[in-house]
Amino acid sequence: LGLIGCGNRGRTVLREAMKLGHHGVALCDVAEFRLDAVAKAVADARQDKPEFYADHRRLLEDKGLDAVVIATP
Repeated sequence: LGLIGCGNRGRTVLREAMKLGHHGVALCDVAEFRLDAVAKAVADARQDKPEFYADHRRLLEDKGLDAVVIATP
């Protein structure tokens, strides 16, 4: 999964998806501290470190994604 918007809503959605066996492989947010917080949740789920993006268009170009969650206000 890719995640655009790593605030509270995005973090929660990704955590629940990881509980179901999905992998968070790409994260996008304009605030770097949010990326770090979600990367910690991914690490806590014993998954590989995801790619970070500041521009959502770059995340959408990632050919390794099967799905993208957009969790922005």
